[in-house]
Amino acid sequence: MRKNLYNLQGKCMFNFKNYLFAVLVLTFGIFNINVVAQDSSADEDVEEVVITGTRLSDPNLSSVSGVVAVDAGDIAERGVVAVEELLADLPQISLGQNITDSNGANGSSTISLRGIGSDRTLTLINGKRMAPGTINGGSAANINNIPVALVSEVQIVTGGASSVYGSDAIGGVVNFILDDGFQGFKASYTHSYYNHKNEDSDMRALVEAAGYPQAPDTVNVGDNKVWAVMFGATLGDSGNVTAYLQKRERDAILQSKYDVSACALWDGGPQAANPYGCGGSGTVPWGRFASFGGGPITDWNYSVAPGTNEFEDYPGPFNYGPFNYFQRPTETLSGGFFADYEIADNMSFYASAQFMDDRTVSQIAPSGAFFVTSSIPCANPLMSAQQFKLICTDQGLTAADSTPSYIGRRNLEGGGRQQDIRHNSYRYVMGVEGELSSGWTYDVSYSNSETAVASTYMNDLSITRIKRALDVVADADGNPVCQSVVDGSDPLCLPWNVFVNNGNQIVDNEADGVTQGVLDYLIVDLYARGEVYEEIWQAVLSGEIDALNGANVVVGVEKRTTGMDNRPDNGFLTGDGAGQGGPTKALGGEYSVDEVFFEMGIPVSDQLSVDLGARISDYSTGQDTDTWKVGAKYVVNDKITVRGTTQYAVRHGNVFELYGDQFLGLWSGSDPCAGSSPSASAAECALTGVTSAQYGSVPDSPAGQYNAIYGGNPNVNPEEADTLSFGVVIVLTDNLTVSVDYSDISIEGAIGSVSPAFSMDNCIATGSPLLCANINRNSVNGNIWIGSGADAPNVVSTTLNLGELSTSGYDIVADYSMDTAMGPLSIKSNIAITDTFDITEVVGFGTAECAGYWDGGGTCGGPTFELQTVTSATLSLDQGDLVVTHRYLDEITDLGPFDSPIDAQNYFDAAFSTSFGDVTVYVGVNNVFDAEAPVLDDLAPNGNTFPSIYDAFGRYIFTNLTYQF
Repeated sequence: MRKNLYNLQGKCMFNFKNYLFAVLVLTFGIFNINVVAQDSSADEDVEEVVITGTRLSDPNLSSVSGVVAVDAGDIAERGVVAVEELLADLPQISLGQNITDSNGANGSSTISLRGIGSDRTLTLINGKRMAPGTINGGSAANINNIPVALVSEVQIVTGGASSVYGSDAIGGVVNFILDDGFQGFKASYTHSYYNHKNEDSDMRALVEAAGYPQAPDTVNVGDNKVWAVMFGATLGDSGNVTAYLQKRERDAILQSKYDVSACALWDGGPQAANPYGCGGSGTVPWGRFASFGGGPITDWNYSVAPGTNEFEDYPGPFNYGPFNYFQRPTETLSGGFFADYEIADNMSFYASAQFMDDRTVSQIAPSGAFFVTSSIPCANPLMSAQQFKLICTDQGLTAADSTPSYIGRRNLEGGGRQQDIRHNSYRYVMGVEGELSSGWTYDVSYSNSETAVASTYMNDLSITRIKRALDVVADADGNPVCQSVVDGSDPLCLPWNVFVNNGNQIVDNEADGVTQGVLDYLIVDLYARGEVYEEIWQAVLSGEIDALNGANVVVGVEKRTTGMDNRPDNGFLTGDGAGQGGPTKALGGEYSVDEVFFEMGIPVSDQLSVDLGARISDYSTGQDTDTWKVGAKYVVNDKITVRGTTQYAVRHGNVFELYGDQFLGLWSGSDPCAGSSPSASAAECALTGVTSAQYGSVPDSPAGQYNAIYGGNPNVNPEEADTLSFGVVIVLTDNLTVSVDYSDISIEGAIGSVSPAFSMDNCIATGSPLLCANINRNSVNGNIWIGSGADAPNVVSTTLNLGELSTSGYDIVADYSMDTAMGPLSIKSNIAITDTFDITEVVGFGTAECAGYWDGGGTCGGPTFELQTVTSATLSLDQGDLVVTHRYLDEITDLGPFDSPIDAQNYFDAAFSTSFGDVTVYVGVNNVFDAEAPVLDDLAPNGNTFPSIYDAFGRYIFTNLTYQF
C-alpha cells in the first residue's frame, strides 16, 4: 500500500490558522482560566513524510520554508461549501475569480498567494499538478474541482517553489491533500444561507434621494447545499480504493437585496467634502438621444418624457446595479476514485480519476443600444412632431436628411443579460512506484487533464439589427417600415420604437412602443466552445548518498504539454453583441516543455542541514530557463530552530498570456479630459489626442466605463524573480509553539499589462510617446467609450514585459493548548504582515506603494492589507467542541481620486459540534454580529464593495450532518 506522503511532520507548528503571540497572552487574560499541566504524550512512530515545497523524503525532515496548514476540522468548523470560502479567510491568500463575480465572470474560482497573481500560484492535488484553468480565464487552476468532503488537509508554502514544481510556483504552492486512503462509508449534508438586516442609513438616504427602490429590511438569501458520499475499502492486503461523489447547489443573490448595492454609486466616496450619490449608466430604458458635440447648430441631450412621445432634458442615469448578481447560482457534480495496488514486492500501481460537471449563470443589467448608431433619419415616422422639430428642424435639417444623434436605449423589456457557463472537466493520474534493490525509490507517472467550456450569452441585442430597426421610413401607406425591408437586404426587420416612453410595456402596435416581434428580432444568443488541456509525463528517483553523509537526493525528468482552443460563433467573432464590448476571436495555441530537476538535502551536522535544488527547462517556444534554490535549517537547541532559503525563479508565459486573442473590453476609471470642465489642461489633453476644438466638450461615460484592447502576446519573455525567506520556530513551552517567517519576492520583467488608467495618467503627466500612443480617441468628439466595432476608440492594454513587482512581509503562526477545568482548550493564530507591496507598471515611470491601499481602476487594484489575522479558540466539552474565531482586516486608504477609505473590519464566528453515535453535527454562524460591508464606489468590483474579501452578505448560518462508519 502507498505510504501517506503528504502530511506534515510536527503538526503542532503548522497545523491550523494561528495568531500573534501577544494576542494569545491577551486572550488568556480575558479567559482568566486556571491552567492545568498536561501529561506528555507517548512517543509516536516516526513516519516518512514529504512536505509541500520539497520532494525530499526523510523521517527527520521539517520544512526550510514556512508552511501554513488547515485540516478537515477547520473546514467543518467554518461550514464552507467550497474551498474558496475557506482559503479566502487565510491571510496569505486572496481570491481571483470567484462566485461573487458577475460582469466578466468566467465561472471558475482561482487563488493568489501574497496577492501577486493567480498565474504565479501553483495548485496541487496530493502533490501533483491540477488541471489548468478555463478558455475564458487564465491558466490558474479552477479550485471548484476540489471536493470539500474529501479534503483532509491543505498545505500552503508561501516562499516560492519554482525549482521543485515548475515556473508557475513563483508565489508558492497550495497543496490540497485528499483522503485517498479512506476506509469505510461516509455521507454528509451541508446547508447554509445568509441573514442580514439592512440598516445602513447613509445608503438608504442616497437611494431615497435618487427615487430608487430600497433594499428590504431583512433578507434570508443565498441557500447553499452540498451532498457528499465517500466509500473506501482495502483490496485484500495489497491495496486500497476510495471513491466519492459530491453535488453542490448555490442560489443566486441579487444586488437589490442589500443596502450596500441598492444603487450604483457615483465615483466619490462618502466624504463630506466630496459628496457622492446614486449614479448608473447613460444607456437608459426611457431612451437617451445625444449629439455629443456633433450637432449642426446646437448640441442636445434628451430623453423621452414618461407617458409621452416627446423629448425632455435628459433626467439622469439608469440604476443598473440591482439587476446584477451579487452571488452567481451554481450547480456542480463531481466524483472520482483513488486506488493503489501492490503488483509485486516493492512495486505498486496507483491511479486516480476525477470529473466535474459545473454550471453557473452570471447576470447583469439588460442589454441595449449602447450608442452604436451615430444618426437618425429625420423621415422616421415614429418620431413625434416635437421630436422632429428639436433634432431636425431646429438644426436646419429636413425630412430628407439624417440627424447626428447617438441613441442609448436600454432593453428593459427583454430582461437582464445572462451568461450560462458550463465546465466539464476530467483529470486522471496513473503511475508505478517502488523501491530498488539499492534502497533507492522511484515514481513514474502520467497525468492527463482537460476542461471543456460551453458558454452561452443570452438576451443580448444584435448591433446589426439595432441599426436596421432604427433606420425606419414610411411605406406607401404611411406605415413605419425598416429601410432594409424596402431595399430587400433584411426582409425580417421590424421597427424599434424608442421614441415612446410607456414604462417599458410590451405592446401590440409599433406606434405605441416596443412589440414582442421586434424583441424577438433584436435579441441574439451568442455561443462559444473550447477546451484547455494538459499532459504530463514524469519520472522521479530518490535515495541517499552515503559519501555525502547520507544526503537525501531527488532527481527527475518531466515533459509537460499545455494547450487551448476557443471556438466562438459568428456573433462573438464579429462583435455583433451590443453588450460585449467588441469582437471575441477564435484562438488556439500549444507549447511543451522538457525539464530536468534535482534536489539534495545534506545533513552537515546533527544541527545543520542544507537544501539545494535546480530545474532546467527547455520550451518549444524557443526559450530556455533555469531556476535554483539554496536553503538551510539550523537547530539551535530543542527550543529554537532557524531556517531560510534563497531562490532564483523564472516563469515562462502561460498559454493564455502567449496566445490569448486581442479583444475590445472595458475598464473602470475616469477620463481627465472629458466633460465641460476637464481636470486636465488643454495642453495635457492634447497629449492624449484631444484637439483644441474638442476640449471642454468630450463626452464622458456616465457609467465610468471605457474601451480598452486586451490580449496576449507570443513574444512575451519569461519573467525573473528573486525570493528570500528566513524564519525561526520557537517552542516556548511544551504547549506553545510560535514561528515567525520573513519573505521577500522581487520580480523583474513582470508579465502583465499597462493598465489603461496608468497610460492615461502618465501620458498627461509626462507626455511619454510610449504611453500616449496607447490612447486612441474618437476623431470626431474625442471620446474613448462610444462604440464596439473595429474602429471603436480605446486604450491599449495588451501583455508586455515592462514592469516590476516586489513584496515583503512576515507570517507569524502560533499554536497553544492547555487543559482547563471545563476541558482541553486550544488557541490557534495566523497573522500576515505586509511590509511592502510595490508595483511598477513601466520601469522609469514611478512605483506605486500599495501596502495599506486600494486603487480602483489604477495600479494597486484591490486592498492590500498591512495586517490581517485569524484567531480561533476551541474548547472541548463533554457535550462537544465549541469554536470561536476572530478575523481582523486592517484599515485601507484609497489611492484613487475619489478618496473612499475602508475602516478596519472585525468579524466574529462561532461553531459547535457534537456526536451521536456515528452521526456528527456541526452548527455555526460566521459574522455573528452581522457586520456591514464597507461601502465604496463603482470602482469596486461588484456591488460598491469587495464581496470576495469582506462579508458582504451578512451572517452565514450553517448546519452540517455527517454519518460515518
